[in-house]
Amino acid sequence: MTPHEAFTEHPRRYLAERGLAAHSAAFEPLTAAIIALTADHAWVTACAGTWRTVAASLSDDRDAMLASIECDLPTASGGYRRRFMDVAETVGRMSSRALDLVVAAEGVTAAVERARGLVVGEFLAAVAAMHRPDRPEDVTEVLAGHVERVAAVRAGLDVELAGMRAVLVALTERMAGEAGRLETVTE
Repeated sequence: MTPHEAFTEHPRRYLAERGLAAHSAAFEPLTAAIIALTADHAWVTACAGTWRTVAASLSDDRDAMLASIECDLPTASGGYRRRFMDVAETVGRMSSRALDLVVAAEGVTAAVERARGLVVGEFLAAVAAMHRPDRPEDVTEVLAGHVERVAAVRAGLDVELAGMRAVLVALTERMAGEAGRLETVTE
């Protein structure tokens, strides 16, 4: 594990190792932001993986249906064949929507990772400031600017994530619409 990874996973331990454990309460807003962003990143990455699996499964289903139309249904009536083709097309659109969800989730992951990098930078700058010989005695004074910048990063991330959530909701609704169409076509 690299020092950066160790720091990101255990900011409180990082402070203790640098003789700043007594000031951990003052660092808490930065530490909490890092921990929250690490959890957000893991959750969004898991969501992207889930949608990637769904997309692959739907794509496989569509391919199997198309192969079946070509091989197994050459003597089927035109109406049955058309209906089966509609189902295959709908499943294909659902696969495409799932891939769109993967792209959107990866966008969220990138935004969270970028914000986490900024917060880690502020945390490291605050730790460095605490070790300067000319530092003021008031820890809160040293950290105030860093905490303020982290709050701005989190606010910016919240705005960005709200926009991305709206995209995810819209894509999910489209996918639900395709699922409804699939249900209608298969009845």
